[in-house]
Amino acid sequence: MIKVDEQISFPLARTINVLGGLTYELFNSIPKSVELAEPIDGNGAVEGTLLNSSTTYNPGGIPAKFYHLKYHNVGSFLQGQFTAFKKFAMTVGVRYDNNSRFGSTVNPRAGLIYNHSAKTTIKALYGTAYWAPSPQTSFEQYGSFYSTDSGRTYRSSFWYLPNPGLKPTTSQTAEISINHKVNQYLNLTLTGYYTHMRNLITSVPDNGNTHLYNNRYLGYPVDYIEVPFNAGTQKNYGGNLIVNSAFAIGASKFKAWTSISYVDGTVMESGPSSKIIEVHLPFVAPWQFRAGIDGHSGDFNYSVRVLHSGKQRLTGFADDANPHDRQLLPGFTLVNASAGYTWKERFTFFAKVQNALNQRYRNPLDVNLNDSNSITFHGSLQDPLRVMAGLTFSLL
Repeated sequence: MIKVDEQISFPLARTINVLGGLTYELFNSIPKSVELAEPIDGNGAVEGTLLNSSTTYNPGGIPAKFYHLKYHNVGSFLQGQFTAFKKFAMTVGVRYDNNSRFGSTVNPRAGLIYNHSAKTTIKALYGTAYWAPSPQTSFEQYGSFYSTDSGRTYRSSFWYLPNPGLKPTTSQTAEISINHKVNQYLNLTLTGYYTHMRNLITSVPDNGNTHLYNNRYLGYPVDYIEVPFNAGTQKNYGGNLIVNSAFAIGASKFKAWTSISYVDGTVMESGPSSKIIEVHLPFVAPWQFRAGIDGHSGDFNYSVRVLHSGKQRLTGFADDANPHDRQLLPGFTLVNASAGYTWKERFTFFAKVQNALNQRYRNPLDVNLNDSNSITFHGSLQDPLRVMAGLTFSLL
């Protein structure tokens, strides 16, 4: 890759600052191939044969297919910052990119800060984004062939193959945040957000979607071919409330915080009969509560952290024939604590306790609990109770 980047910042007035830039990128890429019978000769042409494809009647094996991509991207952006008003500050920007693989895109963004009072600030943000699939994402391939007649003919049960027509994923995000300083000891922040993503990339059958291969690859029949595909949209939304405080009790000083968060959304997935449907997001625990406190008293320091997670969603559905509600893993509560003592500014004794309640909790996996033949665990087991202690010291 070769990249040239230039940025320029210049003030138009005391309250207006402009930032601009230009970028040129040149890419030369050969995405990772399938498994080969031997390493590629780095000094010669990029070529090879498929692993285990050499047979009695075909000693040379089946030549592997490589994709040599050469493309460029030209980008520019312009951003203005305005602070002309006492209570308002604004940032407005736009970025333009022209990619030789995917064409042009324009992505604006804007931010507004409103200082309602000395104690209350409101922020609003909006922006769009653009993610071009990498060569590996578009051109990944894996699979194999087998022969039952010593190489006279070949066939395959499965191949995952490239989709050169894969499109970029785009998104739009809006966020609002309110910060309020109650007093010198207490601060509150409330945030809400919404993100809408389009052209998500997922794996789907070639038949019924892209029709790029029609059950054949390299001239040989394949029972099932899967490809990357832009399959719909995803919507994320949620928010959180954070409370921060700082206070002292006698000679001891403390910083404490707590938060409650909610996150949810929907995504387009392959449902019954490979039909793309809109369902709830997997791999999330919609509700979470966190709290912590740090303190020090003279040469002593200590902290406690608490995390309570609500029920976690798996990828499987309660009713496979009518996908709607995700299967769930139980929630859990974690308590972590640490303490230390510094002696003569050189020696520090410390102790840490992780998962003090010894919760036997699991994190979600890509698993369907209704599948009795599933060989995966029903969730990934996490660390049990762990206690550590030690001594650190400085020679200087």
